[in-house]
Amino acid sequence: MDEIKVFPIIITKDEDGTDYPYFVEIPDIDGMTEGKSIADAIEMAKDYIGTTSLEEKLPKSNTKLPKARERAAITLVTVNVSEYKRKIDNKVIQRTIRH
Repeated sequence: MDEIKVFPIIITKDEDGTDYPYFVEIPDIDGMTEGKSIADAIEMAKDYIGTTSLEEKLPKSNTKLPKARERAAITLVTVNVSEYKRKIDNKVIQRTIRH
């Protein structure tokens, strides 16, 4: 059975017009990332969680949303940690074969 994790993320838009205007916080793992759009920010958060799972044990899933700050969007993201690890393992195998 696959390991599925759910965590809240907080997305805040930087109005200064940078290339990555969407700042993402992942409070449960003290993570931060950025995105070019809201959809990209969510995908970057999932990738951050997946990458973190390769290096350390993730905490239990948390579906409790933090209190919203002004101008922040809060949502839950779901990451299939097992699938993420399989994808990374597959890339390593393909690179090894190509070299």
